Amino acid sequence: MPNNTNSTFQTESYTRTTYTVSRSLLQRGWWVGFLLLFLALLMVCLCLHLVIRVHFREREQQQRRRALDDKAASQRG
Repeated sequence: MPNNTNSTFQTESYTRTTYTVSRSLLQRGWWVGFLLLFLALLMVCLCLHLVIRVHFREREQQQRRRALDDKAASQRG
């Protein structure tokens, strides 16, 4: 720290230096990773939706088969 003996404010010369920063490919293309994660989330949601639809469709078919079998058994018996 400079020694200020007189009452006037002394300023030292300031030179602003600029630096070029090289960023990696991942830092420059962060939006690509964000987009890929978003697409992966959409794919997971789509797969879950399809699995649930197939499950309920199979369950409904089994219920209809049971109902038809019960109806046929009651008509026979």
